[in-house]
Amino acid sequence: MKRYIFQVACWLILSPIFSRAQTVSLPFSGIYTGMGTYSKHTADPFSFTFNQASLAHVKQPGGGVYSEQRYMIKELTLYTAVWVSPLKKGAIGWSAHYSGNPFIRYARCAMAYGRSLTDDLDLGIQFNYTRISIPGYFTSQAFTAEAGIMLRITDQLFTGFHLSDISAGLSGRGNNPRPAARYSFGMGYTSSPRLLIKCDLVKEENQPALLLPALQYNMSTQAFIRAGVNTANASYIIGTGLKWKNLRTDVSASYDMRLGISPALLILITP
Repeated sequence: MKRYIFQVACWLILSPIFSRAQTVSLPFSGIYTGMGTYSKHTADPFSFTFNQASLAHVKQPGGGVYSEQRYMIKELTLYTAVWVSPLKKGAIGWSAHYSGNPFIRYARCAMAYGRSLTDDLDLGIQFNYTRISIPGYFTSQAFTAEAGIMLRITDQLFTGFHLSDISAGLSGRGNNPRPAARYSFGMGYTSSPRLLIKCDLVKEENQPALLLPALQYNMSTQAFIRAGVNTANASYIIGTGLKWKNLRTDVSASYDMRLGISPALLILITP
């Protein structure tokens, strides 16, 4: 069993980097937490992890944690924590990501900044430090950058561009893989105060483009549902969120036809 877990963990974390195919195994967290990015009504502290330009609309501090157990395997659980703070002009955000077990570990920390350049144009940038290690065998470290812009076409329609994992340098021992750069174009349309329809076109180095269509429906001011599809591996995503005062809790899951279910929990606090 331990040998099987080790092989699966190595495949999920190292294979996307060596083969420059991270999009196919893009964590569910990167899709679900970014569903509300292209709308002022649905953006939250997690949105900047999908496009840093969304920090331009942060009006109050807040943060949260997200945990996902990939394919119901305890050793493949991943964790993400974020915090955002408004500034006089724009806002700053911090994020940390960890997944691992005794055999292999993946960690990333990042700092981002976003602000409005005009009433219709927002800009954001982020710097990352990523470390991957197999204790006793392999260690790789990478410094990368991300940048994003958001455009307000109308009060209901927002669009944006995002470029992630721009390599700024590598250090370590043994093989030092460079994270694959990823480019994305997103669009969000708020057809009514209750419904957001969103779609992202994502392209990675040496990989075919894929679509991430999604929607969010607000049943009330305290409850909503989200659903989406990752066309790269035919995985389906659904979740629901409940708000109570300054606390929001989301319960969600994705389903991969080959690998199974990945349940997740998100807790968000806005003081």
